[in-house]
Amino acid sequence: MSFVPRGIKHVDRDALYTDLGARVAYLKEFIEFGPGDLAALERGQDLVRLVIPDIVNAVYSKLLQHDITARVFSTRDSRDDENPPVWPQDGSPAIQNRKIFLRWYLTRLNQDPSKREFWEYLDKVGEMHVGSGRRNPLHVDYMFLGICMGFVQDAFTEAILTNTTVDLRLRISIVRALGKLIWIQNDLLARWHINEENIGSSSKTSSLHTPSAVPSPVIHAHNTGSPQLKPSHLDAQSFNSSASRTVSDSASYAGSNKTSLGRNKDALDDFSYNSGSSGGCPFSSMAMDNQRAGLGWPLSNGRNSGERPPSRQRGWL
Repeated sequence: MSFVPRGIKHVDRDALYTDLGARVAYLKEFIEFGPGDLAALERGQDLVRLVIPDIVNAVYSKLLQHDITARVFSTRDSRDDENPPVWPQDGSPAIQNRKIFLRWYLTRLNQDPSKREFWEYLDKVGEMHVGSGRRNPLHVDYMFLGICMGFVQDAFTEAILTNTTVDLRLRISIVRALGKLIWIQNDLLARWHINEENIGSSSKTSSLHTPSAVPSPVIHAHNTGSPQLKPSHLDAQSFNSSASRTVSDSASYAGSNKTSLGRNKDALDDFSYNSGSSGGCPFSSMAMDNQRAGLGWPLSNGRNSGERPPSRQRGWL
């Protein structure tokens, strides 16, 4: 290794691809996920828990809007373009069962990131979506996983920032901490789909990544079905033509006046973040006293409702 100037930290590239702890440590340092984020997530657990059911419904409503994601609930493989005999519907038992799993996942995402088990679970989520690590194999292309996580982040942002029962600074801290978690999860999804560990490696480094020495997390057998685009396929004319068809097919969604959570955008334009606002919050019907008792935070009027009670044990895993 050549000399590294003072002030520049060395990162072991091999470790990033062979050691989950090293990879997570680097991601956390780069995105500056630290004690302040842990504190915000701890204080925000009850608020996040309140919004999870609406986010779960919004996610599955979105997934069922497009055939390419809806059919996965029947085929269990996003590379399979064969239409199912019966299309899944939002109220069907299969979708209701999947919603339970998503609620479990978002609840787990809302637990303690200071423990190694937390990050091992997020990595396991990536493995489970490439046809490995489960009794009934499931393969979902990274594209759909990544954009779904973006949708989840957007829904969390809207639901939390528009809840005026909580101090604005705390809302911002919670949203930032969740965003960092979701982006680290995004990387732990990508590492199971994208085989980039040998790109740019020296011959010495490449030898370290042979299957007998260090098994790659990428399940190569599940990548063979994806077509490789040649440069000639990406000329401007064909790209614009393809894009036009895509935009046309999805115009009803792109032009929608609804947010991720199905709220009217016009109503949000006039939304006030002042603590005295009585409208706009999707959870305004919830009893204020119950929220204050559960949260125990300094509210926007400067009062503190007291010490936060100990977190309830969550024994779903």
